[in-house]
Amino acid sequence: MPENAFVTNIDFTRQFFSSETDYFIGMTANYEDERFVDPDNGLAWDAYWLVDMRAAWRPTNGSSWSTLKTCSMTIRSGPAARPGFRCTGR
Repeated sequence: MPENAFVTNIDFTRQFFSSETDYFIGMTANYEDERFVDPDNGLAWDAYWLVDMRAAWRPTNGSSWSTLKTCSMTIRSGPAARPGFRCTGR
C-alpha cells in the first residue's frame, strides 16, 4: 500500500457563446507514492502520476449529434520513466 496517494477531479461546462451548444472540459489526476510488492519490502514500484483530460462538444437543443475527444497522459518518475500520450475520438 502506498504511503501517500492523491486523487482529484475537475469539470467545467459552459454554453458556447450564445449558441444552442455546450462544451465540456474535464481532468482527473491520480498520484501514488512508491509502494512495495512483497512483505519484506525488497521490491518496490515507483511513484507515478496519471492525468486524464477530456473535452466534449454537445448540442442542447435535443439534436442527436455529439463530438467527444479524450486524451490521457501518464507521467512516471524513477529510473524507468517513460511518458505516454494517447488521444481518441468519436
